[in-house]
Amino acid sequence: MAHLLLYEQFVHEHGPLTRTRPVFELRCGTQSLGDRLAQAYAGAQLYHQVRGQMAAVHARELAARGRGDRVNEPASALDGDVLLLDGAVLARDAAALPALEGPDEVGVVRDVVNYRPAGDGASEPVHRDAGRVVYLRLCRRTAAALVEQVGPDPDRLLAAALRVPGINRRDLGAEELPVMTYPWQLIENNGHAIEADFGRMSGGGIAADAWVDPGVVWLRDGRRLPGPGAGTDGAPVRIGAGTVVGPFVSFDVSAGPVIVGRDVIIESHCHIKGPAYIGDGCTLWAFTDLKENCSLGPRCRVCGQVEEVIFQGYMHKFHVGFVGHSYLGEGVNVGDQTVTSNLKNDRTPVDVHWGPAADQQVNTGRLYAGALIGDGVATGTNTNLTTGAVVEPLSTIVSAAATPKYINGLLSNGRHLPWPFAGAYNAFRILVSERLGRRLPDGHEALFRHVYAEMQATRRHIRRRDTRRVATG
Repeated sequence: MAHLLLYEQFVHEHGPLTRTRPVFELRCGTQSLGDRLAQAYAGAQLYHQVRGQMAAVHARELAARGRGDRVNEPASALDGDVLLLDGAVLARDAAALPALEGPDEVGVVRDVVNYRPAGDGASEPVHRDAGRVVYLRLCRRTAAALVEQVGPDPDRLLAAALRVPGINRRDLGAEELPVMTYPWQLIENNGHAIEADFGRMSGGGIAADAWVDPGVVWLRDGRRLPGPGAGTDGAPVRIGAGTVVGPFVSFDVSAGPVIVGRDVIIESHCHIKGPAYIGDGCTLWAFTDLKENCSLGPRCRVCGQVEEVIFQGYMHKFHVGFVGHSYLGEGVNVGDQTVTSNLKNDRTPVDVHWGPAADQQVNTGRLYAGALIGDGVATGTNTNLTTGAVVEPLSTIVSAAATPKYINGLLSNGRHLPWPFAGAYNAFRILVSERLGRRLPDGHEALFRHVYAEMQATRRHIRRRDTRRVATG
């Protein structure tokens, strides 16, 4: 049996979203990137290579899902024919993925890492200087020889493979093998992934024990359709077991299908526009407006208006307010009237800031880019997140004024203040574990404490900067 080893690299390019999880645990469509790849390579022995601080927690998470993937055992993975694959690859089309077995080969993609002005208001892409190694396929003998030279560390193997004459180098275009370098690429590929996932299913339909009110309306281009399961004319909507859909709910499939998981509650007067995915155990409160290209992970509670978003799962948005072109991690509590800006008034591409330093700024090249919010963040009433805002895990925002581009810790009325770990993590634990039923694995708190400690110097730097600004203002 050939081995498949998923590795992660350039994790900082996903900002707060990958502080607390591997890159391939990020969602796109109905699944994580890693689950999509595992499905595409069904039958292979799976290995995961992750940062040391999250290895134990990730292994326990996999075990809880009934997965037998082995974590941080590269020597075992390399003891046979093996495909090392970048976990940020989106398995959109299985035919485009590298074969699990075949001649020794290394694949390199010239991915875009920034944009720069090109005159007349235009911008041009900036590619990664040496390209990005997205896969390395080795037969057992070649793998053994490389391990003898540089050891089993995947990073060293990828670098060494580029210098071995016997290993063929394949240069790929970005469309040949899509790599999710940044979170906004996950968001803009989300609708296509949902459509592909629906296509792999057996068509639309309503589970036998689901309950759908007779007043539910199925729409395409403003006209009513027969309900799911009514042959080729029926609405492309799948509704899972135990789900309840209340009266006066409308499903608009003009732009794509809708997939609703198990045990979902959709209250009255909700409007759902595809492509959309609503994960198991989610609740859409009355009058929710779920626009196109949204993926809600498990047990999300949503109200208000959302558009082109990915919610990792176990998050709470009970109140009205707009969230668009954004990615929210687990355990995020979105306060009443919280609004994310996803478009600048001057209609120029959005910058994001991975930190307070000037060299941590990236031009997305996109006109639409909302907020990137890490796990355990809480926003207060009337929070206004500026366009392209980045919010680190366990941060809290208590400020009605427009926020800065980068938030780390407690933001109160425009200033960062000291913020103890215990209170922030406890609020997160109460939401996801006690209220939303997520069983946190052993070591979860220690992982978050490690992340919190890593960010301490950055928080202090921001507080000093804020103090100087107030003193001189």
